Amino acid sequence: VSSGNPLRLVVTSVTLERPLSDYRVVFYWDNDTKAEINPVQNQTTPFLSFRDVNGDGLLSEEDEFDLVISLEHRNRFLIIYIPAGRVVGGWPLAS
Repeated sequence: VSSGNPLRLVVTSVTLERPLSDYRVVFYWDNDTKAEINPVQNQTTPFLSFRDVNGDGLLSEEDEFDLVISLEHRNRFLIIYIPAGRVVGGWPLAS
């Protein structure tokens, strides 16, 4: 992985599939928001994109996010479940 090149994140596990409209995603460099998709939908921004791979309208396994990372910054990506206001996924994983 290098700066400026997309990093593909693939959803590998979902406890309960919910509609994409129940989620928003935010991508940060350090503390600056680089991109947000709210609500989640098939969309491309300069730094973040989402693809509903199977087209079911749910956040489900194999759905994909592409991030344009910067090695000069702290990269953070969060998936937020809107009804509960909780972070339910992201990258890098918490240690």
